[in-house]
Parts: sequence; C-alpha cells; structure tokens
Amino acid sequence: MPSRVKKRGSGDYGDEVLLALGYTPKQFSEEAKLLIAIKLYELGRLSSGGAAKLADIPREGVK
Repeated sequence: MPSRVKKRGSGDYGDEVLLALGYTPKQFSEEAKLLIAIKLYELGRLSSGGAAKLADIPREGVK
C-alpha cells in the first residue's frame, strides 16, 4: 500500500503523485501552496499580499 504525505490539513497525497511529478514532499508542498495562492488571487479571494504570504514569496512575485 502506498504511503501518504500529509501536512497541516493541506491534503493527503499518495507517493504515486510525488513519483509522477518527480517531487519530494517539500517540493510538492511548496508548489501546491504557490498554485493555490495564485488561483485564489486570480479569483479575487486573496489580495496580492495575502497570496504572497500564503505562498511564502515576496509580494512582488505575485503581480
């Protein structure tokens, strides 16, 4: 049975996802946070500052 990666309620992902993407759990978590932040910003549900904070990047990286 594949193991699972779980971090602070952010989701439960099987090893097959990490293997398919070629990511470590940390890389996957960082990219997932970035993509979620971008989408929420696009939808107008987060400000650029809020999206930057969620993604742990400088605000200039969101615009």
